[in-house]
Amino acid sequence: MKVEKVGVIALSAVVCAAALAGCGGQDQQQVGREADDGSHDTQSEAPTTPSPSANNAHSRKPDEPILGNIGPNGACDESVIAIDHEKPTARITYHGQPGDHIKLTINSNSPEREAETQGFELSSTLTEMQIPTDIPNDTIPNIQVEADGRVGLAGICVIEVN
Repeated sequence: MKVEKVGVIALSAVVCAAALAGCGGQDQQQVGREADDGSHDTQSEAPTTPSPSANNAHSRKPDEPILGNIGPNGACDESVIAIDHEKPTARITYHGQPGDHIKLTINSNSPEREAETQGFELSSTLTEMQIPTDIPNDTIPNIQVEADGRVGLAGICVIEVN
């Protein structure tokens, strides 16, 4: 399943910066061959076709926003960053470009938990990141997202959760 494989890659990238360089050379070669025909994202072992934003991540222009088309009320572009509302705990997926820096502030409506901040940078080989948490979705009113990077305009948006 794509979510599981990408989650493993993301976790490996966070735990060890060189994780992708040392993981299964044969699998990496296969991914590279599949990517040559345009059917797969070159940065993921997932055997499914990536979303359009992932395909276009490398072609973002300097005057385009990193977070995509932010809604008039500040809502995040779900083709760039979104939460899986079907999961009981927050699982956030980001599609971007190598060098993107993302900071997430997961706000809480529970008196037992304060807002939690997490951040990451996409390495030179990643265009997608899965951020699983153990925070129940029903305790999160929203998630504030801040982005900057090598290419594109920095920005802020909000993911409404419940």
